[in-house]
Amino acid sequence: MMKRRDIVRRAGRSLRQAKARTLLTSLAIAVGAFTLTISIAAGEGSRQYADTLISSNVDPQALIIAKDKTLFGGNIGQSGLREYDPDALSSSAGGPGRTITIKQLSEEDLTKLRENQDIISVEPRYNVVARYVEFEGFSKKYTTDILQYDSGVRGEAAAGAIPTLGKGIEANDVIIPKSYAEKLGVKKMSSLIGKTLTIIVSRPAVVLSEEEITNIITTKGVKGLKEATAEQTKEVTLTIRAVTQPSSTSLATSQVIQISNEKAKELAEYTTKDTSGYQKYTIATAKVKQGIEPESVKMDLKKEGYTVRTAKDLQNLLFTVVNILQGIVAGFGVLALLASVFGIINTQYISVLERTSQIGLMKALG
Repeated sequence: MMKRRDIVRRAGRSLRQAKARTLLTSLAIAVGAFTLTISIAAGEGSRQYADTLISSNVDPQALIIAKDKTLFGGNIGQSGLREYDPDALSSSAGGPGRTITIKQLSEEDLTKLRENQDIISVEPRYNVVARYVEFEGFSKKYTTDILQYDSGVRGEAAAGAIPTLGKGIEANDVIIPKSYAEKLGVKKMSSLIGKTLTIIVSRPAVVLSEEEITNIITTKGVKGLKEATAEQTKEVTLTIRAVTQPSSTSLATSQVIQISNEKAKELAEYTTKDTSGYQKYTIATAKVKQGIEPESVKMDLKKEGYTVRTAKDLQNLLFTVVNILQGIVAGFGVLALLASVFGIINTQYISVLERTSQIGLMKALG
């Protein structure tokens, strides 16, 4: 015969087990709901942050225009079989046995874009390849990438002053990244402001015809021929205006030297003169008139054979990344909720079994 103490002990054990199952089920529900709430809140916050990031650092009226759609896709490494275009740029950068061909913009394209009534300015992006650069006060020479300053994207200054969004730098100004200053061993960034930076570019030797060689030897001799076929170099000295630094609210690149449009054009045309790349451009930037939707201009240019990207395209790209991450986190939240549902079912089922067992035992004792 079961004593009262045994009945109380068994009832207490059953009660503790029921409470534990209920607690675990409640925790599963709480974790699932919390995960879903956090994922939704984080996704919305990230989208608002991306929107602020774009609007404060990228001119909403700016366009990036190209003639080759592979520049904005993932197939730039494989050009495939394509119709020959004398304006295209071919490169073996894809590796041995592979040639990358990029369709370029010409001066005729720029003229056509400038004649568009909805566009107020068009600037090509010049390809500047420097042999090396020299910093005032430092004896070593350095190689680096050089880009023209993009007034449509604003960076953050560690020292000096950066123009407001939409304004460019002066012709003889240059902006360098903080990482370059650190490479030079400079601790106080402001000490570089006002110092000079010299860019040295070179132009390959001119290939002369037999007739031209004969004429030069006749008029200037062997010395003249040497000078005519020698590699030529050009130096440009600029003043450091600002030092940029990486920022959570900045989209500007931080690993290149940035120069003015005027100097970029001067150096690019010097290095490409008498070559097939002279006055050819991979991309160009344009600004749409206020009050006109960049998306409508984009569609018009697309019909004319151009590939165009807007600030909204960049925003959508960031939103896509945010949505993917949000979906992954939300998926874990849904799994937690499903687990809690099964926990509830299990708790109820076990409780019913236990009650049935208890009722049967009482009847048997009675």
